[in-house]
Amino acid sequence: MHVFLTGKPGVGKTTLVKHLLDTIPAGSVSGFYTEEVRGEGGRIGFDVVSVTDPSSRSKLARVGAPGRHKVGKYTVCKDGFEIHALPLLSTPSRVVVIDEIGKMELFSDSFKRKVGDVLNRPGTLVIATVPVQPIPFVNQLKSREDVVLFTITKENRDEVKGVVGDKIQYILSNL
Repeated sequence: MHVFLTGKPGVGKTTLVKHLLDTIPAGSVSGFYTEEVRGEGGRIGFDVVSVTDPSSRSKLARVGAPGRHKVGKYTVCKDGFEIHALPLLSTPSRVVVIDEIGKMELFSDSFKRKVGDVLNRPGTLVIATVPVQPIPFVNQLKSREDVVLFTITKENRDEVKGVVGDKIQYILSNL
């Protein structure tokens, strides 16, 4: 069984993931979360951050970076993302965090394959964030029988935090 979190940008999906990490026993989790990077004048990009070592990070996307993969004003740093993120998903652990499975990350076919591998790994709980907007690959993942999808809103995020945490503890106790 796997737990997916969805919701509009800015509702607190990554914040919830970070909270959930505090409830999972050390040494039993791997993966990454994304974090916005701010500069003078606002957001300039996103980094991929290791859940086990927050000092281990790499660029996911930047405003004005060279490259052909673009989402809005951001250029995706696909090679750096693959070099950093894919090994984080390969580490054997009971819980794998993937924040996020979104447009930027999906420029990488290797990432898509790795997500499938992790979801099919026996004895592994995947906690992932996914966008609300329809993306065929993400829609396939959301429709899997072994995925429980929680929609996060600003109105329900505090209540959902406890529900999701309880669901994760239940799944872990039955792995």
